[in-house]
Amino acid sequence: MTGSQFGEFLLGLIVLAIVVAIAVWLLHWLYLRSSKERAFVRTGLGGEKVVVDGGAFVLPILHDVIPVNMNTLRLEVIRGRDKSLNQRPYACRCDCRVLCPRGSKT
Repeated sequence: MTGSQFGEFLLGLIVLAIVVAIAVWLLHWLYLRSSKERAFVRTGLGGEKVVVDGGAFVLPILHDVIPVNMNTLRLEVIRGRDKSLNQRPYACRCDCRVLCPRGSKT
């Protein structure tokens, strides 16, 4: 193996290493993982996919991500008279009011 052949081999090896590093970085950037506190729904190409445990590849142009909060929320039930819900006649009657945490959109 001459010096020029070794140089070409070394250059090819460096280019291959750079291409592999860029591919690994792109896969890491496009893979979105869910956590215990946050799941997500990926919509777009390929239909809807609900990801609760694990992850999925998300291509920014082809997919949309809808985050879902998995934390528990407070639910307060207040009984009332004129604004209560009737399940059956004379069986159960109550008002329901949901207390949302600060910063939520609902």
